[in-house]
Amino acid sequence: MVGWRTSLGDGLLRTWAGLVLLYLFLPIFVVVAFSFNDPEGKFNFVWKGFSFEAWTDPFKYPALVDAFEVSLRVALISTAIAVVLGSAIAIALVRYRWRTSKLVDLLLVLPLTTPEVVLGSSLLTLFLNLDQPLGFATIVIAHVAFQVSFVTLTVKA
Repeated sequence: MVGWRTSLGDGLLRTWAGLVLLYLFLPIFVVVAFSFNDPEGKFNFVWKGFSFEAWTDPFKYPALVDAFEVSLRVALISTAIAVVLGSAIAIALVRYRWRTSKLVDLLLVLPLTTPEVVLGSSLLTLFLNLDQPLGFATIVIAHVAFQVSFVTLTVKA
């Protein structure tokens, strides 16, 4: 009697999880599909026909290439900094115990549970209040602030 209810619940849970994942990935599927569209004008809202034109020269637009290069530089620099800081913090937390170690653990989990939009807007507010010029450095600092918790908790484990 209990076996069929468990398998029914398991099946419903798997179906629900599959539908949620489909809902989350649907915009990505639409963007990929429309990258093969052959639009008549500048806008790509209606399917006109299949084409590989958008994929023949992916580095055609210099502004997109520049943005891609900046993204790669931000990723490399922020990841290197976060790995060094996060590993040092994790080693210190494992080797040494003090009264505030629970508070440090809470502060490490906080960026992971905070939505990225809230964290980003909070850091923007901080940079603006400190009259910090916005640019590459502030982007790297924001990425490091987000990444260091992931590194610390992974190394600590």
